[in-house]
Amino acid sequence: MFYTNPADAQYSFDIRSISLGRTSAANSFNSGAMNQNPANIQFQKTNDDATLYLNLVTNLGISFNSDFASVDFYRKYFEKDKNGNDKTLTLQEKDEVMKKAADGYTEIDAGINLFSAVVNTGIGSVGVGLTERAGSNFLLDKEFLDIALYGYRNNHIYDFSELKMGAYWIRQLNLTYANTYEIRKTNKFIDAVAYGISVKPQFGMYYLGTGSNNLIIRTNDSEIARGSGKMNLLVSGTDKFKTVKSFIDPSGFGLGFDFGVNVHIKEVLGLKNLNIGFSITDIGSIKWKKNTYEYIYDGNFAVTDITSQGQLDSLRDRIKGTKTRAGEFTTVLPTTIRLGVMYKLFGGLNGDSALSPNDLEIANFSAELIQGLNNNFGSSTNPVLALGAELNILNFITPRAGITIGGRDKFTVGFGIGMDLGSLDLDIGTNNITGLMNLKTASRMSAGICLKIKI
Repeated sequence: MFYTNPADAQYSFDIRSISLGRTSAANSFNSGAMNQNPANIQFQKTNDDATLYLNLVTNLGISFNSDFASVDFYRKYFEKDKNGNDKTLTLQEKDEVMKKAADGYTEIDAGINLFSAVVNTGIGSVGVGLTERAGSNFLLDKEFLDIALYGYRNNHIYDFSELKMGAYWIRQLNLTYANTYEIRKTNKFIDAVAYGISVKPQFGMYYLGTGSNNLIIRTNDSEIARGSGKMNLLVSGTDKFKTVKSFIDPSGFGLGFDFGVNVHIKEVLGLKNLNIGFSITDIGSIKWKKNTYEYIYDGNFAVTDITSQGQLDSLRDRIKGTKTRAGEFTTVLPTTIRLGVMYKLFGGLNGDSALSPNDLEIANFSAELIQGLNNNFGSSTNPVLALGAELNILNFITPRAGITIGGRDKFTVGFGIGMDLGSLDLDIGTNNITGLMNLKTASRMSAGICLKIKI
């Protein structure tokens, strides 16, 4: 499974970054810094001196991330038997599903980097990128699962307000500029400050998302069930998926902005070549205008006998979704803040902090805090602590690893390898090595490959 995790602003487009525990604010460089910290497109890997970095449809993928779902989970509880009959769950199996899946989150992300390029000039660095991003997510509400497994119970309140779902397809153009401000040599602390900004037009192709939801069902001891509230879904989509015109006539359009800085510290606590990076990405929104609809699921109903199968079957008609035309609506982009630090360890370093062509970067170590500001487009407001390290072997092969704690992933261990092939940079990696080692039991798995041309 190839992976760039294009759906989530908290997650990196860059394979090197996902291998390093998703760190990127201080340690990313060239085109891998786009969408993470625009200031870092100024930087290159140690001993690189390319003018142009180019990527043409060589960064693509899909990822699966779930709190509970796996191949073994499906086979154990839901796979049909040899005769094609549906499985009948025992009470113990229902209890197991309830324990594992209640309030569980599942997402699938896919995308392709159609084109990206970074050009280093005498007046700064310029980056351009075009990506397709698609994703879907679903939060399986505990009360919804309770009814599905056990049916209605007397004297109970079923609150479905936590039930959420979403899906989208967005085409994004990224225009980035970065430059470096050199600090006076008399400053003993700061060597230079890189800064960057990205302007990112968003072309919305499709969107589905839960709007308001206060759907509740109450039962009493007289086998009467009453519903109240409603849930609505907002939908927008272009009807020109297969034409070039859909690029200039999408169903939604918006703008996103990224800002970032990277400060090179001369020396602190005896450590030289320390970088501190800060960025805030995906500031903006998308306004959906074309083919907008609202599906309303009205929960205002009463069932006088919840033991009557006929009345229960009629619930489908009672709360059937009503499709109506909707006006324009706006979705906020998944704004994310990153604060990271990176330390580079060099061999053959001179007495001062200046690097010579003979200096070799032996390793680097990174730590980062990632904070999402909303839950849109699969993002999360749960903070993330990311740690990463990579070893540079003779400027040719670079094994790397990282740890991610928090966010949607909870806890993952990444691993990857980079290879410098002269005019090509090859990166392969995963954000969860344990998932690839056992695909049957894993509910979080991804892997990826990225190939860059250097000129």
